[in-house]
Amino acid sequence: MEQHLICNTKNYYRTYFIDDASRPTIVICPGGGYAYTSLRESEPVAYEFMKRGYHAVIVHYRETVEEPYPYPGTYLGKTLEEIKKDKRVGKLIGLGFSAGGHCLLEYTLHYKDYKFEVRPDLLILGYPVISADLSYAHQGSFEKLLKEKVGDMALRNYLSLETQITKENVVDLFLWGTYTDQSVPVENSFRLIEAYRQANGNLEYHLFPLGGHGLSVANQASSKGDKQLEIPYIAKWVDLADDWIKLKIRTESNE
Repeated sequence: MEQHLICNTKNYYRTYFIDDASRPTIVICPGGGYAYTSLRESEPVAYEFMKRGYHAVIVHYRETVEEPYPYPGTYLGKTLEEIKKDKRVGKLIGLGFSAGGHCLLEYTLHYKDYKFEVRPDLLILGYPVISADLSYAHQGSFEKLLKEKVGDMALRNYLSLETQITKENVVDLFLWGTYTDQSVPVENSFRLIEAYRQANGNLEYHLFPLGGHGLSVANQASSKGDKQLEIPYIAKWVDLADDWIKLKIRTESNE
């Protein structure tokens, strides 16, 4: 594992390379409501995907919590730009949880506005924050991200990502969450699915009937001792995502 500062700030990313071979690389954006970096959605996730043959990168994009939008996306974009130069990094698969999912998808849709040329080839989102609509928004995330501009409705609409999906910017997506999520309403994912449908985007969705928010990989490593966060039925999402990635890569190779 190596740690690299981003833009000479407190923000950083960590690289986890299995070997020197070129492999698909999982870029993990942990959640934390744009207030901190969830440790449960960091290394435990990296190790699960490393077991399955992927390199991994964890992005700590919110160590400077005082900085508002667009800084988190800028730090993510800079990370992608830097790691793409490494010959060991093959396909870039972005993996975001909760507010980290919002950061990842927002950057992916708007990367040209950030003046970067690199974005993920595939996306995986777990129980993501999507909508800034007051009916469904995880308000705390937008308060932390927008600071004094939280009431700017034009900006909120731009960051309400279901409004930003187009045929030109849509990226193939693996999406999962729980029906009983009390923190980020499942309507966030429903709205994203409908936006993908309207844009003819390709999406696989798994809605689990139980479990709360922030389950990560739902095993002992990610639960940090909280047995309610250990749900083998939901932990299956990692294998499902692994199968999905391999299908996508295989399909692309055959085209």
